[in-house]
Amino acid sequence: MKQVTENYRNTEAKRYKLLAFVLYVFVFLLLSPPEGLCQDPWQLLYQPRQRIVKSIAPYKEQIFIGTGNGVFVSADNGKNWSDFGTSQLQKDNNGNSQVNWIYLDKEKELIYIATSFGAYWSSISKPDWQKFFEGSKVESNEVNSLAHDEDQVYLATNDGFWICNLNE
Repeated sequence: MKQVTENYRNTEAKRYKLLAFVLYVFVFLLLSPPEGLCQDPWQLLYQPRQRIVKSIAPYKEQIFIGTGNGVFVSADNGKNWSDFGTSQLQKDNNGNSQVNWIYLDKEKELIYIATSFGAYWSSISKPDWQKFFEGSKVESNEVNSLAHDEDQVYLATNDGFWICNLNE
């Protein structure tokens, strides 16, 4: 009987040691980032005048960003940035046009943006911003985000959720 009790204690001790080891490994893996996830420290690629970047949209070799002062595009992985037709967008009294969201229709090569003054669309290749949804709603023009589905655009605004048929 003494031998059975001692074997039982040894088995229980081994179980606790194994459990402690598994728990240690789990905590270690949980607190340390996986290899290759982001070994280099974060690098600041671009800081616009207002320091606000609200949205990102990669397209082929380009990166589009929506900022507190319009849309900017980089064709060299963020080393250099160019204004993407911000002068065509409606602005506030300080000359800013806050871009809250960017959506790219890669098939049709169109870019859609949600701004503090409404929603716009343009060709991805050259900015020629066209405002849509104007005149069909009378509440706030602040558009927070948008989504595109076939010929319809959905807008999330400060005054509700809207749909716009682009063919009408």
